[in-house]
Amino acid sequence: MKITKIAVQKNDPERYNIFVGDQNEERFACGVDQELLLRHHLHKGMEVDENKLAQWALEDEYEKAYKHALHYVNRRMRTEQEVRLELANKEVTMDHIDRILEAMKERKYVNDHMYAKSYVNLELSTSSKGPGRMKQYLEEKGVARSTIEGALLNYTKEQQLDKAIAVIQKKSRQYKKDSTQMKKKKLTDALLRLGFSYEMIQLALEHLPKADEEDALSIQANQAAQKLQKKYSGQDLHRRIVQKLVQKGFSYQAAIDYVNENFQEEDQ
Repeated sequence: MKITKIAVQKNDPERYNIFVGDQNEERFACGVDQELLLRHHLHKGMEVDENKLAQWALEDEYEKAYKHALHYVNRRMRTEQEVRLELANKEVTMDHIDRILEAMKERKYVNDHMYAKSYVNLELSTSSKGPGRMKQYLEEKGVARSTIEGALLNYTKEQQLDKAIAVIQKKSRQYKKDSTQMKKKKLTDALLRLGFSYEMIQLALEHLPKADEEDALSIQANQAAQKLQKKYSGQDLHRRIVQKLVQKGFSYQAAIDYVNENFQEEDQ
């Protein structure tokens, strides 16, 4: 059996269709890329057998998968797990995936250590995330715990405190109508979601801007009164306003003193 024809593929000039046969018949054997064609010196009239054809087909599958992996990592940095999943979704065999990743890691095309460091440095310069959120993201990308811990060494305690304080200063303006206790709770929840430790949050809250508790109390009391006075009056109204204020984080004594001073019992 010989190669009877080598034809350039219509949709990809760097790939070729190989046809084989004898004097009586000709059939399509496989497709190969230019690199494989040159490597094996494929040419018309070359003697081949089924084993060679199978070998070339297998090599071609590898080359196509490798090129796809290169294109995948060229768009942006990827972790080893991301490349592995991408190739698996393309139904690349496990043997080929292992070979491809070995080659890519050797050439530094895939490097989880560099990926983790780059990610942490980027987030440090562009976001308000704490180390917990960064760690979670890298874990989801399949980066090893030791690699993550090494990358996070670049995120110092001082930097964490500065970022947490900046979040507090920004968000505290949104909570100016809240009691100090409620404000601290909301800020703590926000910082926990961003990935800061409880210990770091407590340090940052020491820098919470001083607020006028009485102004916040007045705003909340009047808002509660407007809603409740449609259904309640007299002492019942006063009691429910106090309950609302306590629920908002104000002390019971401050709430009852304010209500007694500012709301007169309606005539029965």
